Amino acid sequence: MKHGAAYISDPAGKLRITSSAPSVLRSYRQGSGTAEFWLCSECGVLVAVTFEHDGRLYGAVNATCLDDALEFEASIPASPQALSPEQKVARWLQVWVPDVQVLSVGT
Repeated sequence: MKHGAAYISDPAGKLRITSSAPSVLRSYRQGSGTAEFWLCSECGVLVAVTFEHDGRLYGAVNATCLDDALEFEASIPASPQALSPEQKVARWLQVWVPDVQVLSVGT
């Protein structure tokens, strides 16, 4: 099952989100508009979420879209809807990957 979302991140890591063509990777914002959600336009699977802070891009990957998703430990439920936009940003700064690149490569 590739749909749904269970995010993984590493505040000491780096993340590169790459698509095969510019039209494959789409983004949208919802709620407070603070975060940008990235999905595959071909299959509709949510790939990752990012947000920019002080010129730096932070993010987390949707583990359910990975082939080896079952190898991760059990997820820890979180309810971002209960947080204010400021509280969300404070949490993301602590737990999300602080070095993210979003790239499209030509076919």
